[in-house]
Amino acid sequence: MADMLALFLRRLLTFHAAYLTFCVMTAYPKRDTKTVGFLLVPGFALMSYAAAMEPLRAANLLSGTTLYRWWHAAPRPEPVTASNGVAIIPDCGTGTDRKADMVFVCAGGNPATFADKPTFAWLRRLARRGTVLGGISGGPYILARAGLLDERRATLHWEHLPAFREAFPDVGVVPSLFEIDGNRITCSGGISALDMMVALIERDHGRQLAAAVGDWFLHTHIREGYGPQRMDLRYRLGIADEKLLGVLGAMEMSLETPLPRASWRARPAFRCGSSNACSMPMWATASTSITAGSGSSAPVSSCGKPRCRSLTWLWPRVSPRQASLPGPILVPSASHRAAPVLAPK
Repeated sequence: MADMLALFLRRLLTFHAAYLTFCVMTAYPKRDTKTVGFLLVPGFALMSYAAAMEPLRAANLLSGTTLYRWWHAAPRPEPVTASNGVAIIPDCGTGTDRKADMVFVCAGGNPATFADKPTFAWLRRLARRGTVLGGISGGPYILARAGLLDERRATLHWEHLPAFREAFPDVGVVPSLFEIDGNRITCSGGISALDMMVALIERDHGRQLAAAVGDWFLHTHIREGYGPQRMDLRYRLGIADEKLLGVLGAMEMSLETPLPRASWRARPAFRCGSSNACSMPMWATASTSITAGSGSSAPVSSCGKPRCRSLTWLWPRVSPRQASLPGPILVPSASHRAAPVLAPK
């Protein structure tokens, strides 16, 4: 009986999926086709690009009509290589004029080093024609360098956010998944590009097609643009203590300008529980806890005593960027015991 019920449910779900696809394919009469351009900067992130381009193909397939066309450009009319080594042959270089309703700049790596003036001029020409311009992952950095994001709201990958805020104070930076501000669209990259394109497809052709595109890519939870870019610290670091999470959250928000010790107050937290480690709170400066390039495999306690093995659980999670920053780094131990430690007011 149970097997028959399971078989019936499978057939019902298959019929429902086929019916939904049929409804989508018959619901869209002949419409004006939108043209989307992708400017691929050498070292672009392939996942971000694919997550932006593939939903357009799916929208065409599921609607049964050509809703979108696309072309690819590169700073030079030659194969452009993604960060993983895959090369894509562009349709044109930035010296060629191509018409488009939207153009997305796809960039990765360190977009701050990109300084191709002809490409900036090409983007400005597109903007003067009224083309909607977008940036994906590091792409907003290039739009900003071309002067196309001033007085606009924008986002980009969290890795570039601190330097971007400093370099472009006239841009309203938001740490969200994607932002649509008039004829400027910016996206933080990764799979958030899929969420962005589903939102644009919904805007152009309705929720039914957008939902079908999400289902096509097994993307069962379409995120809003204002969603967070990073996983909650609780899951990212495997920490459950609310007080420690509060401390780490405050520190993460002030990596570029570490909070002064005078702004912290005593609060029960953690210190190393091993018998031979220092008894002071587990604060260590960047110079003592992590030495970039020194080859150390674990932290050293701030009192100068030999590093404690119970600290190594957090060591792999500290990035070289954090190691190079001035100021204190909190290193909690695996075995905990209450002790006064400095925490934010």
